[in-house]
Amino acid sequence: MITFIGCGFLGSLTLEEWAKRSFGFQLGEPLRLIDFDNFEERNAANQNVSRNKAMARRPKVDVMAEMLQEYGLAADPVAEKLTDENVARLLEDASTLVSALDNVEAHDKVWAWAIANKVPLLHLGISQVGTGRVECTFNEQDSCIL
Repeated sequence: MITFIGCGFLGSLTLEEWAKRSFGFQLGEPLRLIDFDNFEERNAANQNVSRNKAMARRPKVDVMAEMLQEYGLAADPVAEKLTDENVARLLEDASTLVSALDNVEAHDKVWAWAIANKVPLLHLGISQVGTGRVECTFNEQDSCIL
């Protein structure tokens, strides 16, 4: 199962692109979506959500799971915050991790778990000044930054 962590600005945009490609290439691997936050009206200006859906203050994972369903993709939405106590349970079925986290503490938890369990991790990041960074980690010795 491919696990996406973070469904905000970068995560919501990445998920829609993933859905389009998966639909186009008839890929059907189920996804797990992890994010504890709700959409808010202000998110309609910078995240992949309509103003009406943002105003409903629904969990980001639920809104993104519905978008994926429109492309025929199954998703397991998990509206939980990553903690030391639940990180193993939330990530245990992951074949690949895609992280769009903006929280360093959560990112470090995911990175450590990915290394310990030999699960590939693609971390997408964007700074406050708008520059991007992509890190690919395959194991302790094999990673790259774009």
